[in-house]
Amino acid sequence: MAITQIKTTGIADDAVTVAKMADNSIDSAQYVDGSIDTAHIADSQITVAKMAANSIDSDQYVDGSIDTAHLANDAVTSAKLDNNIVMTGSLSAAQVNGGVTTTVVSSSATATTGQNHFISSACTLTLPASPSLGDQVMVAVGNFATAILGRNSQKIEGTAEDMTIDVARVGLTCVYTGSTYGWAIY
Repeated sequence: MAITQIKTTGIADDAVTVAKMADNSIDSAQYVDGSIDTAHIADSQITVAKMAANSIDSDQYVDGSIDTAHLANDAVTSAKLDNNIVMTGSLSAAQVNGGVTTTVVSSSATATTGQNHFISSACTLTLPASPSLGDQVMVAVGNFATAILGRNSQKIEGTAEDMTIDVARVGLTCVYTGSTYGWAIY
């Protein structure tokens, strides 16, 4: 006669082995906490919902998997940019080297002392009307050769004439030296 029922008190400790257990007779409710190792986890079974916050860092990212929506503010520095990466159309009013404000000039305007002015198209940038000794205006010209630097009643390089900038991609600094010589160009 076959035995179909045994009380647990009649089973010796460690007497039930895996070989004596029916297939699929244990589910997750019987697992001991921490008893599952990675060798026993099936492929594709870990989902984002099961991962702890901040459990992934840059070592686990797939190359090229980060898009702009996932970049933190100020995460891209000039050291991370390739040479010649910024194009004329990509510039806007921004803080650049040393915290000096840059203004993009695309139509005739008056320069502001102590600022960079990026001339992005053919136009006239007029120097300040009442400069003080030592005032500076920085100018950079885009990929064209038809910008005019207006003197605004002050001399430029000792002459009472506006200055035509006929060189593409050039940068210069205008420093006011007084009424005799006016704006010196460096």
